[in-house]
Amino acid sequence: MSALEASIGASKGVFTRALANNTDVQAKWLVNLAEKYPKYSSEWLLRGEGICLSLFWPRIVKKRI
Repeated sequence: MSALEASIGASKGVFTRALANNTDVQAKWLVNLAEKYPKYSSEWLLRGEGICLSLFWPRIVKKRI
C-alpha cells in the first residue's frame, strides 16, 4: 500500500488508515490515482464496480506516443 500511496504523492497511511477506520479518502487522492493509472476504469477504482480495465485504454496509449 505504501508504494501506491507514494506513487500518487500521498503520505504513508492515507489509504491504510481509511480502510482500517472505514473512512473516506480525500477526493484529491482519488483524482491523482485515476490520473496516474488511466489503464484502470475510474468507476472500478472509486467504487469497485464495473470492468477493471478502461475501455479507453488503447486510445490513451496512442495519444501518449
